[in-house]
Amino acid sequence: EGEYLQCVTHIPSGRALNCFLALIESVNKAGKGKLDIWDELLRLNQQDIPSGLPSFDLGLFEGAWGYDGTMGKISGIREGHWNLQTYLIGMISSYVEQYKRVIETLDPNEELSQCILSGGLPRRIPIILMWLTKILKRSVILSRFEEETLVGLATLSLKKECADKSLDSLICSVHENMR
Repeated sequence: EGEYLQCVTHIPSGRALNCFLALIESVNKAGKGKLDIWDELLRLNQQDIPSGLPSFDLGLFEGAWGYDGTMGKISGIREGHWNLQTYLIGMISSYVEQYKRVIETLDPNEELSQCILSGGLPRRIPIILMWLTKILKRSVILSRFEEETLVGLATLSLKKECADKSLDSLICSVHENMR
């Protein structure tokens, strides 16, 4: 159709974060604790962001963007600066920084004024949207649909069959049928 889409796929997200969160959850369970890791993530805010955070390599899986064969690691752990809060903030910081690197790759001249996030994590953890807006220095909004990829693929598959309909009406139609 003469149109091109520049994209980066397989950016580590929920699956990678769950690997690192499993450590905290297993320690909590072993200690008979009552910690809800998702509640802790929801409590994070921009005032909590210290300097010198640990860095998490989220490229845990072959095929993931940034995968280098080392299968994940945590670096930058400092004595006296290693606790649940720095662990969680460092993990989220690493998650956000990978998107910054993707945007720098796709938009090196900073021509885009807005980015659209999809998926469950930015909806579940508000600091992700706030932090991305701050570091990307542009508007960052959530997509209308949580599963943007599925809606997009379904819409593209219908585009040729329904050439008389606008893309927006196709998207809304697909979204309604996915409920």
